[in-house]
Amino acid sequence: MSKKLRKWLRAGSPWVWFNAGAVAISIIMVAGLIGLLAFHGLRHFWPTDVMQARYQPPGLPATEVIGELIESETVLA
Repeated sequence: MSKKLRKWLRAGSPWVWFNAGAVAISIIMVAGLIGLLAFHGLRHFWPTDVMQARYQPPGLPATEVIGELIESETVLA
């Protein structure tokens, strides 16, 4: 190693840059995590399409149900 490089390393300048880079990466990761949590958390309050249906089990009165359609299935009679 040259004397100039050795002097620069001993001055501690590279470690300042490494620490600054680590802090910058940490801030970006925290901001990304907060953004991800906000996206998934606020999606819970976002209005979605709902459907209304009449459910009537055999021998019981009909009941109105309202909810978000998650999955549908066709059953042959």
